[in-house]
Amino acid sequence: MKKIQKKYVRNYYAIAILINVVLPVLSMIYVIGNRKGEAQMGYFIIGIWGLICIFVYSIYFAIPDFNKNWEKVAGLLFPTILLSLALIKYWNFALVILLNLIMNGFFIWHLTKKTFHNNVYN
Repeated sequence: MKKIQKKYVRNYYAIAILINVVLPVLSMIYVIGNRKGEAQMGYFIIGIWGLICIFVYSIYFAIPDFNKNWEKVAGLLFPTILLSLALIKYWNFALVILLNLIMNGFFIWHLTKKTFHNNVYN
């Protein structure tokens, strides 16, 4: 993978993990706090969700080179499509799916813009 693409993909991975893991964990800490009992099930659910997101968004690194535009789109959208298929049964997660689609749409736009800009001017 080109050096510039590696940098951007690493940044996209960090943002995806921040949005899908860190923010939900901080929200759960704020909402649940130090309570005992069934409330702690939220930590378990968010922990499982975090592991799933870390694994699924690692797919960003699975494609060695994004040489064509369709590869960029496929490589960046595949994790969200995979999560969407896992969550489609639960309509409560529609907002999560929509936010991930928006986030990956921004990633695709940014990567194609930056790599095209660098290819033209280098």
